[in-house]
Amino acid sequence: MKTIAILLTLVAINATSQVMVDSKSSHDPLPKYSLQFFGEGYCGLSTYASRDNQEDFYYNHHQLRLPAVNYTQVLFEKKLDTWQFQLGIHDGIYVRRNYADQPTLSQLLSHANIQYSAQKVPGLKIMAGIFPSHIGFESARTDANLTASRSMLAENSPYYESGIQCQYQSLDQKWKLGIYLLTGWQQARVVLPAEHWSLGWSSQYNLQDTWTINYNGFLGYTTTGVNEVRSYHNLYSQISREKCSFIAGFDYGTARISNVDHQWFSPVAIGQFISNKNWKAAIRYEYMQVPSSAFLLIDQSTIYDRRSAISANIDFTTSKNWLWRLEYKQAWGLGYENGNKDLNWRTNNLLLLSLSKSFQLAF
Repeated sequence: MKTIAILLTLVAINATSQVMVDSKSSHDPLPKYSLQFFGEGYCGLSTYASRDNQEDFYYNHHQLRLPAVNYTQVLFEKKLDTWQFQLGIHDGIYVRRNYADQPTLSQLLSHANIQYSAQKVPGLKIMAGIFPSHIGFESARTDANLTASRSMLAENSPYYESGIQCQYQSLDQKWKLGIYLLTGWQQARVVLPAEHWSLGWSSQYNLQDTWTINYNGFLGYTTTGVNEVRSYHNLYSQISREKCSFIAGFDYGTARISNVDHQWFSPVAIGQFISNKNWKAAIRYEYMQVPSSAFLLIDQSTIYDRRSAISANIDFTTSKNWLWRLEYKQAWGLGYENGNKDLNWRTNNLLLLSLSKSFQLAF
C-alpha cells in the first residue's frame, strides 16, 4: 500500500504542464474519457506530550512529526450520453486507517460504480456500486474542503458507502433529492444474500445561486450482517460568494449497541475569506458531545464525553496550482480513563502543513 501511495504521488508531481486541467474546471462537462490525479503530502506536529500521532478518532493526518502521504487518488471516468462509469484507486494514511476493516480489494477502491441518466425523465440519475458518502460537506480530498484538517463531525461519519442510489434534480435547479439503498454504515463491500439493508436520503434546496440548505440522513445497520441499529441526521447550510464562504452544520446520531442506547451530536461553523486567487484564510469552531457512550471520541485509554476545537487556516495557491495549507488547531474537552468515570480536562493542539496537487487528462 505504501508503494502505491508513492507511485501515485510521483505520477501527480511529474506529469507535464501541457496536459494539466485546472481542478477548478471540475464543474465543466466531462469529456467521454477522463483521468484525474490527486496527491497530498503533509507534516504535522503536536506540542502536547510530544505525540507521534493525532487522537485515534482522526483518520486524516494521523501520523505526526514526520512528512507523510495523507491521500492519493487516480480516478478514471468514461461518460456516454446516458451512461457513466467510474473506477478509482487510492492510498495513503487516511485510506489505511479508514478502510482497515474492509476487504483487501475494497481498500484499494475509492470509486467503482456505474450510473444511468434517464433521458425520458430529465434530472433523474441512478447509480450502483461504491461511491462517496451522501452525508456531510467534507471530503478525503483537502482541496474540496475549506480547512486543511477534518472536523470531528466528519471523522465520525461515513466518507464512503456502497449500494444503489437514485437522485433527482428539478428542472429549475432549486431541488435535489436522493434515496439510497446501502450495505451499511460506511461499507465498501456487498455481502449477498444480505441479512440487513440500510436506508439513506438526501435533500438540497437552493435558496439562491450561492446559498444552499441540505438535510441528509441514514437509518440502518453498521453492516449487512450485524444487528447494530444506527440513525444519523446531517443538517447544514452553505453560502459561497466571490470573497467568502460560510458553512454552519449540526449532526445528531443514535446507536443501539448490545441493547444499550447511545446518542451524540455535533455543531460546527466554518468561515473562509478570499483575498485573491492565491490567498485564502479560514476559521472553524466545532463541538462534539457523546454522553458516556464509550464508542466514539476514544483516544487510547481516554474516552471523551465532550470536546471542542478551534482552528485557523491560511491557504496559498501557486501559479502552477500547487495548494499550500497551514493550520493551527487548539482542542480541549472533558474525558475519563477507561474504567474511571471521573471527568477531567484534556487539551491538545495540532500544527499542520499540507501540500496538494490535482489535475485531469481529457481524451
